[in-house]
Amino acid sequence: MNKHTPGPWHIQKYNKDKLFINAENAQIAHILHTETCGLISMPEQRTANAALIAAAPELLEALVEISHALADGSLKFTRPRQSDSDPYHKANVLMCAAIEKATA
Repeated sequence: MNKHTPGPWHIQKYNKDKLFINAENAQIAHILHTETCGLISMPEQRTANAALIAAAPELLEALVEISHALADGSLKFTRPRQSDSDPYHKANVLMCAAIEKATA
C-alpha cells in the first residue's frame, strides 16, 4: 500500500504567481513565485516543476511495473547485463533507487 495520496494529480492555476497540485480530495502542493533569500523561480520553471510533481504517481507506477516485469522475466533487457559499467545495469540501479526514494 502506498503511503502517498493516490493519483492522478493535476495542476490548478490559481493566478499568475501560484499553482496548486491537487488530487481528487486532497491538496498536494503549492508552487509559488518567490524572490526570497535570493531564490527566484521563473514562470516556466514553476510550470515545469508542477508538471513533474503532478506526474509523480504515474511515474512511480510505471517504474514499479517495469521493476516487477524485469524481476519476473516478462520484460528483458535488449542485451545481457555484463557488469556494473553496463548502461542497462545503471538504469536498473537508478530505477530501484527512485522507487526506494518515493516509497520510503
